[in-house]
Amino acid sequence: MRRTNTKEAIKYLNYLKGYIVFVSLMFTVSTLMGYWYSGLNPSFANQTSADIGEMFAFVEALNPLAIMLIIFLNNSIKCLIALLFGIGFGLIPLVFVTYNGFLIGTIFLVIGKLEGLLYVLIAIVPHGIIELPMVLISAAIGIQLGHDLLNTLVGKNADIKKDFKKGTSFYLNWILPLLFFSAVIETFLTPLIIIMVLG
Repeated sequence: MRRTNTKEAIKYLNYLKGYIVFVSLMFTVSTLMGYWYSGLNPSFANQTSADIGEMFAFVEALNPLAIMLIIFLNNSIKCLIALLFGIGFGLIPLVFVTYNGFLIGTIFLVIGKLEGLLYVLIAIVPHGIIELPMVLISAAIGIQLGHDLLNTLVGKNADIKKDFKKGTSFYLNWILPLLFFSAVIETFLTPLIIIMVLG
């Protein structure tokens, strides 16, 4: 049964391939723009980083299990919003991807200068290799639904209901579990790797 589900998932991802490539490109460009702009405007970069730090400062006082759940809920809700609100011509997931890419570029620059490139890579890569694809796929599904709506309005064939069911099913069966796994890695494994490598 699991093998069948895996084949179906791969088939669905191939179906979304063009949208995934598009959102990945937008994310990459916005991340580079965030890094570049922050390098030109250090005050903006420092203020943005400080604002993000203040927003999540309360998390530091929580136990690891609570932190993991907050990370998981934050990511899963954002991905769901990007997916569902894509029906509005795909604007929300597009903004979601570019905005987050820009922020990541800014944070990468600031933390990289403070802690070094190795620290940034260790802090991001272990969970990011799982989390980022799930974010991009969620946005790709949302943009595809928005494309469906546009096609419907101009009289082209598009089965929004079918694509919506496929997208939500993929979210529940694959994106949510993998986001949970990513949150576990970020909370429990990443700090250990940082200590082991950097001391």
